[in-house]
Amino acid sequence: MKHIKLEIVSFRRKKDNSDPEWKYGTQLLKEIVPWYMLHFIIAEILRQCKRKDCLKIWYILIGLTFCMYHLGWKVTIYFLFQPVLGYILVQFKSKTVIWLCNLGSLVVINYYESFQLDFSHLSDYKQHISISAMAWINLRSLNYFLDATVNSKLQKCNLENVLTVCAYCFYLPIMFYGPLILFTDFNTLFEQTNMPIVKDRCRKLFTNLIRFIFWLYFTELMLHYVYVNALSYQSEVITHMNLWALYGQGYCMGQFFHIKYLVFYGISTTIAQFEGIIVPGTPKCIGRIHLYSDMWKYFDRGLYMFLLRYIYIPISSTKKTLLTKLVASLMCFMYVYVWHGTQVFIAVWSLLNFTGITVETLCKALSKTTLYQTAIINKISTQMHRRLTCILATPLFAMSALSNFYFFAGKEVGDIYISRFVQGQFSSQCMILTILYFGSQVSVEVKNWEHRFHKQTNVR
Repeated sequence: MKHIKLEIVSFRRKKDNSDPEWKYGTQLLKEIVPWYMLHFIIAEILRQCKRKDCLKIWYILIGLTFCMYHLGWKVTIYFLFQPVLGYILVQFKSKTVIWLCNLGSLVVINYYESFQLDFSHLSDYKQHISISAMAWINLRSLNYFLDATVNSKLQKCNLENVLTVCAYCFYLPIMFYGPLILFTDFNTLFEQTNMPIVKDRCRKLFTNLIRFIFWLYFTELMLHYVYVNALSYQSEVITHMNLWALYGQGYCMGQFFHIKYLVFYGISTTIAQFEGIIVPGTPKCIGRIHLYSDMWKYFDRGLYMFLLRYIYIPISSTKKTLLTKLVASLMCFMYVYVWHGTQVFIAVWSLLNFTGITVETLCKALSKTTLYQTAIINKISTQMHRRLTCILATPLFAMSALSNFYFFAGKEVGDIYISRFVQGQFSSQCMILTILYFGSQVSVEVKNWEHRFHKQTNVR
């Protein structure tokens, strides 16, 4: 079997090491744990001593020291280049200049070999985490400097602002695998005067860490028995799977993807939250989300808020028309495509997601019309309306799942899933759509339960 990466590591069983993000991400976690401990112990001492002015220096020092020690001075200079260049360009007070600079930097990151960025002295593991860190630093730099174009205080060329942007870009817990914490949320760390007592914060820290470490080891154990990532490289095997095995494989790919980012984002945000930073929520399980808009809203929430605040709202607010909203959505997905990497499968995934969002937006606009209200809403019960919306959402749910297979496993495997679904027997299509209809009902019910729960919590 080609491209399969199985290693005998424990349990006398082979382990699926085919997913580079998980393989290198867990390796990074093992190396960075002592640095995390040093990071927040010294930071907590500085907070208790009322020396928040030194926190920024400590964040920069510990972040850059880790980079120098593990990746070398050359890569560290690459990391420093983006915030330094942005700080120079922000003096023009132009968002256009900042955007062009940022997109140019992303092109260099995506095609670093063509631009002669030298990573040849690094192992595959160190190359992977270096490119990942550069992409996240690029996003945080863009966030800071877009804020700076409208905030005269952040534009000033002084030591405080230099320390602020560097502390934000090189904050160790989120440097390599995210998630994105918006600058306005990150900066509350230095502005707040009262924090919960250490005992309460430690209790929450250890509770959350136990939760995410459990999922870390659960996934490690699972990879000794379920070779979901290795199978995603075997297009011939996937082609000849029966439908139950095929869609079971797809479901497992989605669940692995969710748990992977639950662990990476969860550990990072738990440490950041302990320090008093406002953090985005962890990804919700993709198995209980049936709408495109909810998938983007509740999976990578930091990236979603960035796209909403800095791309969608500025464009859609110029003219509040349906066409303007669709153009704003298109711009969001074009940026997502460039930031994630300009491969063909990313383009297909982005295009399908934009198509799904467009259809969903048009349906929501139609549901608000007087004709729909009088012809349907006023003539059917609430239960029937819920069934109707779930029936209409089911094809989009199927499209959402199929588009994600491109992102999980690449274009070849994504094409196999599309062709098997489209060219399959009518009875098979009805079966999968029926299952997805029930999934839509579960998704709606869980969402309603969450609304009731939060409402009761707020009342209390």
